[in-house]
Amino acid sequence: MSDFNPESFLAGEYKEAFSTQDPEIPAGEYTGIIEKITPRQITPKDGGEARLLVMIDWQVDDENVRKICGRDKVIAQQKLWLDTEPNGTLSTGKGRNAHLGRLREAVGQNKPGKPWSWSMLLGQVATIKVTSEAGTDEYEGRYFYRVTGVTKK
Repeated sequence: MSDFNPESFLAGEYKEAFSTQDPEIPAGEYTGIIEKITPRQITPKDGGEARLLVMIDWQVDDENVRKICGRDKVIAQQKLWLDTEPNGTLSTGKGRNAHLGRLREAVGQNKPGKPWSWSMLLGQVATIKVTSEAGTDEYEGRYFYRVTGVTKK
């Protein structure tokens, strides 16, 4: 992009109508590349105990999906609700954070005794199962691309 001028940008005029619908991509398995990891602490509205959530942005590496969406890059998100110990560390017991374990296994990073950190996931490639989730209410006409499963490439 050339030098950005905010005043010129805001003064720009358009005669074309803008799209109000997002395209639905076919549910299926695609090659995915981890592009971004965003941790968040969520406190329930009812005042319950706060929980950790990590959102993982996967770039869907599929030419057909890019054509359907009319974009050079299509992002699907994976939500990981995390089990933690009272001191804030991740729980590693049986049945705890199994979805994180499956993700780490899919990218070859779930080895006992080998140090691991979240940043090691960036740029990793796996097969991702993607669905299009239709928005409701104020999000009607939008599709959210969700990663519902991850396996080895």
